[in-house]
Amino acid sequence: MFTLIMRRPDGSTFRLVLDIRTSRLTDEAGRLIDISPLGVVYDNEGETLRDAPGTTRERAEPKSRSVKVLRIQLGLACNFSCAYCVQDRARPAHDEKPSDVAAFIAGLDAWISGAPAVVELWGGEPLLYWHKLKPLVEGLRHRWPEVKLRLTTNGSLLDMDKVDWLVSLGDVSVTVSHDGPGQHLRGKDPLDTLETLEAIRSLFARLGTFAKFHAVMSLPHHSPIALLHYFFDRLGTTDIQVSSSGLKYPPTKDSGLHLVPGNPDEYTAMRHDLAREFRTPYVFANAIVAAPLRHLLYQFAKSVPARARGQGCNMDNPEHLAVTLSGDVIVCHNTSPATHKIGSVHDFDAIRLGHSTSWHHRPECSSCPALLSCGGACMMMEGRERVLSCDNNFSHGLVYLATLLYALTGAKLLRIEGQRIRHLGITSFDF
Repeated sequence: MFTLIMRRPDGSTFRLVLDIRTSRLTDEAGRLIDISPLGVVYDNEGETLRDAPGTTRERAEPKSRSVKVLRIQLGLACNFSCAYCVQDRARPAHDEKPSDVAAFIAGLDAWISGAPAVVELWGGEPLLYWHKLKPLVEGLRHRWPEVKLRLTTNGSLLDMDKVDWLVSLGDVSVTVSHDGPGQHLRGKDPLDTLETLEAIRSLFARLGTFAKFHAVMSLPHHSPIALLHYFFDRLGTTDIQVSSSGLKYPPTKDSGLHLVPGNPDEYTAMRHDLAREFRTPYVFANAIVAAPLRHLLYQFAKSVPARARGQGCNMDNPEHLAVTLSGDVIVCHNTSPATHKIGSVHDFDAIRLGHSTSWHHRPECSSCPALLSCGGACMMMEGRERVLSCDNNFSHGLVYLATLLYALTGAKLLRIEGQRIRHLGITSFDF
């Protein structure tokens, strides 16, 4: 339970109460805050939600054959070298043979029960695996005509022929991973190549809201306004949706890169910058703010209990599965079978979600006011990486909470008070 101290435009203050165990946001008298101004009503369906798995390294949870989201990792090869990439440490990694595509498709019925709702295609850079990607996707579309297809690419290998093919698939979403003004931290900017730029313009024009950019923020490049305008200017339209995973922890390969705040003052300044720009109407309406706020509102509207809240990545969900074409099951698409294999589809009942600890078993998560936004950060990370990832996600998650509170009340978040705020001995936190 947390007390949120809010300040109105006239300088007066009032208090709200946030209970992350029940996803309830109330005034001091216990009355629910009106969420209808954002087009949402309370329905309290949370009581009917099933429990989320609470996996630990000692008690790993199984996976379900009733797969709803199937993530296929084609391999970790990539033509970029992003400063923050968690896949970098796994390269060079496995590389499936073209013949694995036919075997993979032919063997699906042996381990999956019915068609998934979504199939996601991942690398590395998936378009580097074009010789496998094309027959794989066409085979999956033939087998499962209604499945939703999702592809994430850095965009550098897109051309008009590939765009024509993607559009022809029907019910496909494409995310172009690009950091806008911070793209130089990754390598070449594909939007600087005319042929690639024209292909990406065509992709966004033809797919509409089923195409978006996804950006990672950094300390020198954290302005959402600058990020949006980078894409607006390059594509020649403001009808562009952008999402963001916020900050990433410092890279191990070049610790000299100052990508994230290094002290509390830098975190505070960054939160204030983000909160101010998130309130800008066209930024607020874009996916970079609108999507995380919908997620928050969903939890408040349904009063989602803690027992039913899974990890933010959803890979603790038994019905979400990440696989390679050879049938290895991995924790998530960002990992290699060499280090994070949790089983095989050929021995499905033996699959166990190892290498992971759910937020349910992390005391700092159970006492965090940003949990509803963060979802527990990466369940695989431990040690220093975990601390840095937690700090980044906490700070970014608070900005989404503050933005939602401002939209509902017109007041700004000043301070959070509670018996424990993440760490023992911390009972207050200034936004």
